[in-house]
Amino acid sequence: MQEKIKEFLVFKMNSCYILPMKKRGLFLGPKETAEAFSLRVNLLTPRFNPILDSAKEYFHSLFHATPDWIPLVIDKRGLSFSEAAATWIEEEADKPRTCYIQIKHLKTPFLYSQEEILAHEMVHATRLMFDEPRFEEILAYQTSKARWRRYFGPLFRSSKESALFMGLCTLSWIGSMLDRFFFLLPGVYLFALLVRLIRSQRLFAQALSHLQKTLKDPKEALGVLLRLSDKEIEKCAKDSSD
Repeated sequence: MQEKIKEFLVFKMNSCYILPMKKRGLFLGPKETAEAFSLRVNLLTPRFNPILDSAKEYFHSLFHATPDWIPLVIDKRGLSFSEAAATWIEEEADKPRTCYIQIKHLKTPFLYSQEEILAHEMVHATRLMFDEPRFEEILAYQTSKARWRRYFGPLFRSSKESALFMGLCTLSWIGSMLDRFFFLLPGVYLFALLVRLIRSQRLFAQALSHLQKTLKDPKEALGVLLRLSDKEIEKCAKDSSD
């Protein structure tokens, strides 16, 4: 009980400092104490990078936050052929988590703009303390300007899932010579992922709608969802706006 009271007091003492942090895209993680949060953000300093400027403005237009603390590295090493950028989260014992965005090069891939790519990675960076896989990619793909990408882009929740799909495609090509069953494997896997995506997108849309009806400024709804855990987003979806 004393530990709970101590944690609450630490939070209250730091509240004048913690609350403005949301405007910088710094959020308290679901399992993070206020004391650990304060230690983490105290290690971060504003970074001024002209490459990120337009992406920061675009991110702010969606989530009402401007992450000014995320390092950017331009390097193609470690990125696969299909990856234009990635967010790397680093964690060491007894040290706060850190992250940085890596972009392959300044040329933009077909159908995407550089600000979309960087804003997408900023979502992952701001949620570095959230180990919440269900809505992470859905939130990240809210940065896409094309409606179909916002909906179908989060089909794969991780690089492991996309790698598994590629592996099943290879297996079906080889195995179909022996049995037609192998030819169906990629399609069955995609169908299962699509059903999962539709369910998650429905919950996300309901949560967004309820928040838009509840908040004084409906435009802040996405920014609120960015700071919520999977369970909290589900609760927003299932509860009424009242």
